[in-house]
Amino acid sequence: YGDISDRMNAYLANWSNRVDIFGIDESWIDVTGIPECLGLSYEEFLMKIQRDLLDQVGIPASVGLSNTRLRAKILREVYKPM
Repeated sequence: YGDISDRMNAYLANWSNRVDIFGIDESWIDVTGIPECLGLSYEEFLMKIQRDLLDQVGIPASVGLSNTRLRAKILREVYKPM
């Protein structure tokens, strides 16, 4: 479980130097401006992260997007699974 968590956070660190690890299975990442640089919407970018985590790390991931961690967590819970 720890190895998968490490691989997930390493993947996230490829996208941002602002990865906040909250627990073994929960992290936050600041993606401000990244989707625009890739020509993607925020929704498209988050779906890419979900697909990549499943394909590259082997885990399904639920994501939430907001300007605060609490809102992102609530939104993630609303749309679980994935």
